[in-house]
Amino acid sequence: MSPKKKSTAELALAARDLIEQINCDVLDEPGKMTAPRIHETTRALMSLMDRLPQAFDQLATVLEMRAKDGAIVMDTADDPDVAATTTAEELRAAAADAQALAHQLAVPTRTLYSMGHKS
Repeated sequence: MSPKKKSTAELALAARDLIEQINCDVLDEPGKMTAPRIHETTRALMSLMDRLPQAFDQLATVLEMRAKDGAIVMDTADDPDVAATTTAEELRAAAADAQALAHQLAVPTRTLYSMGHKS
């Protein structure tokens, strides 16, 4: 029997928890953070940021599809179609911001690639 597939929310929470672990490791053991290790970590985080826009765009698209199907309801007096459209726009704006951050990380990542570490 195969293990239960994790939901998208569970996967996102796992990613969040891993980032939290990175933050703790950097603070707890700065002596282990050589320039090459900082480069590897920065490059991996840049790759993560590079993938976030697609995730946000896909969530926005699915939200709009679900709203079009009439599957969205609100606990407030807000119109579900308007709320879904606005939220999809906000998700796409977050996607653009994430893409910009990924591009901003390219410069320090390139510089870190050239750095070594004295023993």
